[in-house]
Amino acid sequence: MTLRVLFVGAGAVNFGGTIGPWDHSRRLEELGGVQVVAIADPDLPKARGVLQLKLTGGAAEMYKGCLVVADYLEAIQTTKPQVAFIGKFSHPPIGQEGRWHGFLT
Repeated sequence: MTLRVLFVGAGAVNFGGTIGPWDHSRRLEELGGVQVVAIADPDLPKARGVLQLKLTGGAAEMYKGCLVVADYLEAIQTTKPQVAFIGKFSHPPIGQEGRWHGFLT
């Protein structure tokens, strides 16, 4: 069975980066048995960029056919995921306190 996954947020929590130890996508790639059906993030260029990187990596098959949308509700309605990973910091990353706004608040 393949698990249909939605990532809400195209940032460091779901896709890794220089801030923190998070990277849900990499952990799922290691597990296998997953199809990423959508990435939802209001920053569409960022989300498209993340998808393009994933499509050129070792787990590209997992991301084929992945939808990129701004609205997570649209992603749920369109792709019918079985699980969603919501990539939201519980607090602002250090050094970004003045620019921080919650994605799902």
